[in-house]
Amino acid sequence: MNKSALGNLLIMTASLLNSPASFAEKAVLSVIAKPAQETTYKNKNYHFSFTLPAGWELQSGNTGSDNSLFMQLPISNSCSFQFNVIPMSATFPAEEAATTFLATAYRELRLHKLMAVKRRDTWIKEKSKDKKKEKEIVILTHGWEITEKPKKQKQQRIIYQVYDRENRYFNFIATAVSEKFSTCSPELRKIIDSISFIPG
Repeated sequence: MNKSALGNLLIMTASLLNSPASFAEKAVLSVIAKPAQETTYKNKNYHFSFTLPAGWELQSGNTGSDNSLFMQLPISNSCSFQFNVIPMSATFPAEEAATTFLATAYRELRLHKLMAVKRRDTWIKEKSKDKKKEKEIVILTHGWEITEKPKKQKQQRIIYQVYDRENRYFNFIATAVSEKFSTCSPELRKIIDSISFIPG
Protein backbone atom coordinates (compact mmCIF):
# COMPACT_ATOMS: atom_id res chain seq x y z
CA MET A 1 0.00 0.00 0.00
CA ASN A 2 1.49 3.38 -0.93
CA LYS A 3 1.69 6.14 1.66
CA SER A 4 -1.01 8.21 -0.02
CA ALA A 5 -3.54 5.35 -0.06
CA LEU A 6 -2.76 4.40 3.52
CA GLY A 7 -3.04 8.03 4.58
CA ASN A 8 -6.48 8.31 2.99
CA LEU A 9 -7.55 5.11 4.73
CA LEU A 10 -6.38 6.40 8.11
CA ILE A 11 -8.32 9.64 7.57
CA MET A 12 -11.46 7.69 6.61
CA THR A 13 -11.14 5.46 9.68
CA ALA A 14 -10.62 8.44 11.98
CA SER A 15 -13.76 10.00 10.55
CA LEU A 16 -15.76 6.83 11.22
CA LEU A 17 -14.45 6.53 14.75
CA ASN A 18 -15.38 10.11 15.55
CA SER A 19 -18.94 9.79 14.26
CA PRO A 20 -20.69 7.51 16.82
CA ALA A 21 -20.96 10.10 19.59
CA SER A 22 -22.96 12.60 17.55
CA PHE A 23 -24.83 9.77 15.83
CA ALA A 24 -25.91 8.30 19.16
CA GLU A 25 -26.77 11.70 20.63
CA LYS A 26 -29.11 12.38 17.70
CA ALA A 27 -30.74 8.95 17.81
CA VAL A 28 -34.47 8.78 17.23
CA LEU A 29 -36.17 8.36 20.60
CA SER A 30 -39.39 6.77 19.38
CA VAL A 31 -39.93 3.18 20.46
CA ILE A 32 -39.32 0.76 17.60
CA ALA A 33 -38.93 -2.43 19.60
CA LYS A 34 -38.14 -3.22 23.21
CA PRO A 35 -36.77 -6.77 23.47
CA ALA A 36 -37.68 -8.33 26.81
CA GLN A 37 -34.95 -10.91 26.47
CA GLU A 38 -31.52 -11.42 24.94
CA THR A 39 -31.74 -11.36 21.15
CA THR A 40 -29.33 -12.66 18.50
CA TYR A 41 -29.35 -10.89 15.14
CA LYS A 42 -28.00 -12.48 11.95
CA ASN A 43 -26.91 -10.31 9.06
CA LYS A 44 -27.27 -12.68 6.08
CA ASN A 45 -25.99 -10.13 3.56
CA TYR A 46 -22.63 -9.73 5.28
CA HIS A 47 -22.44 -13.11 7.07
CA PHE A 48 -22.09 -12.07 10.71
CA SER A 49 -24.17 -12.18 13.88
CA PHE A 50 -24.27 -10.45 17.25
CA THR A 51 -26.28 -10.74 20.46
CA LEU A 52 -27.84 -7.90 22.43
CA PRO A 53 -28.93 -8.20 26.08
CA ALA A 54 -32.53 -7.53 27.10
CA GLY A 55 -33.54 -3.89 27.14
CA TRP A 56 -31.66 -2.72 24.04
CA GLU A 57 -33.66 -0.92 21.35
CA LEU A 58 -33.05 -0.44 17.65
CA GLN A 59 -32.82 3.29 16.96
CA SER A 60 -31.90 3.46 13.28
CA GLY A 61 -30.75 1.35 10.36
CA ASN A 62 -31.56 -2.29 9.71
CA THR A 63 -29.85 -5.32 11.22
CA GLY A 64 -29.69 -6.95 7.78
CA SER A 65 -28.17 -3.91 6.08
CA ASP A 66 -24.79 -2.15 6.21
CA ASN A 67 -25.53 -0.10 9.35
CA SER A 68 -27.54 -0.15 12.57
CA LEU A 69 -27.63 1.70 15.86
CA PHE A 70 -28.97 0.24 19.12
CA MET A 71 -29.23 1.93 22.50
CA GLN A 72 -29.77 0.58 25.99
CA LEU A 73 -32.92 1.74 27.74
CA PRO A 74 -33.29 4.21 29.27
CA ILE A 75 -31.66 6.32 26.55
CA SER A 76 -30.20 8.58 29.24
CA ASN A 77 -27.71 5.80 30.07
CA SER A 78 -25.95 6.76 26.80
CA CYS A 79 -24.93 3.13 26.18
CA SER A 80 -24.99 2.26 22.48
CA PHE A 81 -23.84 -0.25 19.90
CA GLN A 82 -23.56 0.33 16.17
CA PHE A 83 -21.99 -1.15 13.08
CA ASN A 84 -21.09 0.10 9.61
CA VAL A 85 -19.97 -1.89 6.57
CA ILE A 86 -17.95 -0.33 3.73
CA PRO A 87 -16.95 -2.24 0.57
CA MET A 88 -13.30 -1.70 -0.40
CA SER A 89 -11.75 -2.24 -3.81
CA ALA A 90 -10.91 -5.78 -4.87
CA THR A 91 -7.18 -4.98 -4.79
CA PHE A 92 -7.24 -3.42 -1.33
CA PRO A 93 -4.49 -5.03 0.85
CA ALA A 94 -6.61 -5.93 3.86
CA GLU A 95 -3.95 -7.90 5.73
CA GLU A 96 -1.41 -5.10 5.35
CA ALA A 97 -3.98 -2.54 6.52
CA ALA A 98 -4.90 -4.66 9.56
CA THR A 99 -1.23 -5.09 10.48
CA THR A 100 -0.62 -1.33 10.12
CA PHE A 101 -3.60 -0.35 12.24
CA LEU A 102 -2.72 -2.92 14.89
CA ALA A 103 0.86 -1.62 15.08
CA THR A 104 -0.49 1.90 15.55
CA ALA A 105 -2.85 0.70 18.29
CA TYR A 106 -0.05 -1.09 20.18
CA ARG A 107 2.04 2.07 19.98
CA GLU A 108 -0.84 4.06 21.51
CA LEU A 109 -1.21 1.40 24.20
CA ARG A 110 2.46 1.82 25.16
CA LEU A 111 1.87 5.57 25.33
CA HIS A 112 -1.08 4.92 27.69
CA LYS A 113 -3.59 6.33 25.21
CA LEU A 114 -5.58 3.08 25.14
CA MET A 115 -6.68 0.60 27.81
CA ALA A 116 -6.39 -2.57 25.73
CA VAL A 117 -5.49 -3.83 22.25
CA LYS A 118 -5.73 -7.27 20.68
CA ARG A 119 -5.64 -8.98 17.30
CA ARG A 120 -8.95 -10.62 16.47
CA ASP A 121 -9.01 -12.81 13.36
CA THR A 122 -11.52 -15.49 12.37
CA TRP A 123 -10.10 -18.86 11.28
CA ILE A 124 -12.21 -21.61 9.70
CA LYS A 125 -11.80 -25.08 8.21
CA GLU A 126 -12.38 -25.33 4.47
CA LYS A 127 -11.99 -28.01 1.83
CA SER A 128 -8.42 -28.07 0.61
CA LYS A 129 -7.50 -27.64 -3.03
CA ASP A 130 -5.10 -30.50 -2.45
CA LYS A 131 -7.20 -33.64 -2.91
CA LYS A 132 -5.01 -35.51 -0.43
CA LYS A 133 -6.14 -33.19 2.34
CA GLU A 134 -9.77 -33.11 3.41
CA LYS A 135 -9.76 -29.68 5.07
CA GLU A 136 -7.34 -26.90 5.86
CA ILE A 137 -7.49 -24.00 8.29
CA VAL A 138 -7.77 -20.65 6.49
CA ILE A 139 -8.41 -17.08 7.57
CA LEU A 140 -11.92 -15.68 7.09
CA THR A 141 -11.46 -12.21 8.60
CA HIS A 142 -8.55 -9.96 9.58
CA GLY A 143 -9.43 -7.88 12.62
CA TRP A 144 -8.33 -6.02 15.72
CA GLU A 145 -9.98 -4.60 18.81
CA ILE A 146 -9.21 -1.63 21.04
CA THR A 147 -10.65 -0.28 24.29
CA GLU A 148 -10.28 3.43 24.87
CA LYS A 149 -9.32 5.09 28.12
CA PRO A 150 -11.90 7.30 29.85
CA LYS A 151 -11.95 11.03 29.13
CA LYS A 152 -14.03 13.53 31.07
CA GLN A 153 -17.30 14.46 29.36
CA LYS A 154 -16.47 12.33 26.32
CA GLN A 155 -17.37 8.94 24.90
CA GLN A 156 -15.43 5.83 25.86
CA ARG A 157 -15.55 2.99 23.34
CA ILE A 158 -14.75 -0.62 22.60
CA ILE A 159 -14.02 -0.78 18.87
CA TYR A 160 -13.77 -3.95 16.78
CA GLN A 161 -12.71 -3.51 13.15
CA VAL A 162 -12.56 -6.23 10.52
CA TYR A 163 -11.80 -6.91 6.86
CA ASP A 164 -13.40 -9.99 5.31
CA ARG A 165 -12.33 -11.99 2.25
CA GLU A 166 -14.47 -9.83 -0.03
CA ASN A 167 -12.47 -6.79 1.16
CA ARG A 168 -15.37 -5.33 3.08
CA TYR A 169 -14.52 -3.19 6.08
CA PHE A 170 -16.64 -3.68 9.24
CA ASN A 171 -16.65 -1.15 12.07
CA PHE A 172 -18.36 -2.28 15.32
CA ILE A 173 -18.52 0.24 18.16
CA ALA A 174 -19.88 -0.21 21.70
CA THR A 175 -19.88 3.06 23.60
CA ALA A 176 -21.04 5.13 26.57
CA VAL A 177 -20.07 8.46 28.06
CA SER A 178 -16.97 7.95 30.21
CA GLU A 179 -18.85 8.60 33.45
CA LYS A 180 -21.24 5.70 32.75
CA PHE A 181 -18.91 3.38 30.87
CA SER A 182 -17.93 1.25 33.89
CA THR A 183 -21.60 0.58 34.66
CA CYS A 184 -22.43 -0.32 31.08
CA SER A 185 -19.17 -2.04 30.14
CA PRO A 186 -20.23 -5.60 31.09
CA GLU A 187 -23.02 -5.43 28.50
CA LEU A 188 -20.88 -3.57 25.98
CA ARG A 189 -18.18 -6.21 26.32
CA LYS A 190 -20.74 -9.01 26.00
CA ILE A 191 -22.03 -7.51 22.73
CA ILE A 192 -18.58 -7.06 21.21
CA ASP A 193 -17.54 -10.58 22.25
CA SER A 194 -20.70 -12.04 20.67
CA ILE A 195 -19.84 -10.82 17.15
CA SER A 196 -18.96 -13.73 14.90
CA PHE A 197 -18.48 -14.35 11.19
CA ILE A 198 -19.33 -17.35 9.03
CA PRO A 199 -18.36 -18.15 5.44
CA GLY A 200 -20.59 -16.53 2.81
